[in-house]
Amino acid sequence: MIEIKRFAPRLVAGMNVFKITDVEYKKDFGRLSLTLVTENGGKLWQNFDLENENGMGAFSGLALAVFPDLEDSIDENSLVGQYIKFDIEQVEYMKGDEKKKAWNKVKGTPYEHVEDNEKWDKPATPSTDDDLSFLD
Repeated sequence: MIEIKRFAPRLVAGMNVFKITDVEYKKDFGRLSLTLVTENGGKLWQNFDLENENGMGAFSGLALAVFPDLEDSIDENSLVGQYIKFDIEQVEYMKGDEKKKAWNKVKGTPYEHVEDNEKWDKPATPSTDDDLSFLD
């Protein structure tokens, strides 16, 4: 018997609800990366350059959407387990001479917090080797 590998479902353009499953903050470089997972196991990574005014503004918008009463700082790990909703689109870009595609947040659309989203259905089949037990 040959085991069949299942791949993560593709993301769908439009409004998506994500659970923040991991935060990696590289303070020395001013970079923050969030791992976000959809109900069906699709993944998206959001990266923020916190030394850049636009990057800090984007991250602040996300943090304030999740915790509207924030004063002036946040423990980045408090974002893990939170649900956030925003519009995504697939964009094309050039890498050298090659055209590539990537998923990005639609510019100008706000982040919206979603209260604990326990109503997610389990995926029909395991989608990755990653631990998605939070979907159970």
